[in-house]
Amino acid sequence: DALAALPPDAYALATESMKLAQQAELLEIWGVMHLARQLSETISKNAVDLDRTPVRTQVESELTQLSSAIAAVNR
Repeated sequence: DALAALPPDAYALATESMKLAQQAELLEIWGVMHLARQLSETISKNAVDLDRTPVRTQVESELTQLSSAIAAVNR
């Protein structure tokens, strides 16, 4: 399992992203669902390269987009 191989922080972030995607799907908040799934997939797919700058930059960018989407929903 790819998630099991992740460092603890990355594992937690990927797991919580999937939980958020599931909740967003139930509430039909499609943009948040998509962004949360994308973040989880990026983390899982790049598990061995999480220390590389391009991967970290991508994860940070996706996390920022997800945070912005959640903030927009909360307005």
